[in-house]
Amino acid sequence: MTTQTTGQQLPHSTASATVPQSVLSLPHVVRTQHGKVLRPQHDPRAFIENELDVSILDGLERWLWLAGRVDNIRPLHHQRLLRREIVLTERSKAHLLWTENRIFLKPLPAWLLDTNFVQDNVPKDAPCLKQAKGFLRSYLLLLQYESDFMLAKELHLIPEELAWKNWLDIVEKHAHLLLEGRHARSPRYHYGELRLYRVNLLYRFLPPFHADRFFRGYLYGHANYKGFIQRNFAWLLVAFLYITIVLTAMQLGLATPQLTNDKSFERASYGFAVFSIILPLAAIVYMIVLSVIMVIYNVTTTLLHVRSINMAQQTPSSDRPSTTSA
Repeated sequence: MTTQTTGQQLPHSTASATVPQSVLSLPHVVRTQHGKVLRPQHDPRAFIENELDVSILDGLERWLWLAGRVDNIRPLHHQRLLRREIVLTERSKAHLLWTENRIFLKPLPAWLLDTNFVQDNVPKDAPCLKQAKGFLRSYLLLLQYESDFMLAKELHLIPEELAWKNWLDIVEKHAHLLLEGRHARSPRYHYGELRLYRVNLLYRFLPPFHADRFFRGYLYGHANYKGFIQRNFAWLLVAFLYITIVLTAMQLGLATPQLTNDKSFERASYGFAVFSIILPLAAIVYMIVLSVIMVIYNVTTTLLHVRSINMAQQTPSSDRPSTTSA
């Protein structure tokens, strides 16, 4: 049975025929990034809200033009052409973010193609409605050719039982999503691929300001301090190389008759020489101070987390909040 999509109704396909038993494919337990435990089969609505949540990027929508272009979503075969490694993530917040030679993609879940499941668990006025439409729309652009579809199969980005013919039917039914105005989807999905490094900068330095936002960034990608330093201080190597070239040029200039008695050039050379001595020392001190602050911050947050776990374990089970809350 097919159902028409009207107004703010979530897009869906003839899911019962295309994706059988999709409800049974829901995980039994999911832990959110905030540490809450959800039981998807007991509280599907909370699970859906967590799965599709891109509220942080929605809040940054005014500035996302600095991280990517409007509606820039290239198909999978073109991602391979760009020599990008396609990395799976189950977090919608990372969907279509890219860094260097990698792009993160969230697999298309079977339940999103189940008509009855979606209608029963997604209210028409829920924020996740527009998020779901934007997410599904992204896959209409990612899987344009059969080669894209086969790549998605290979990478486990789409349900295993989905066939190319079924996908063509889904695209035909929801092609209107590509023509709808921006108001019909979540603000995050006004944009397509976003550069992770710039998203991290926006998240760190735009309000609301918080220590966790500054140190962790939007998507924390360093397993150790070495990786953090290499990523954030690589520019120093370029700066030192430039300083070396300038100092060498100044030394040669002072040896020429034209500049030997030029007082302005001598003062400039003196000032730049002092600057080239101070800059490396200041950079080293900054790196050390920042590393120490990060160690203190991480140790403190770990201790607070351990304390909260201990307190939760000491709390009687009857007094604990429900684990299925969103």
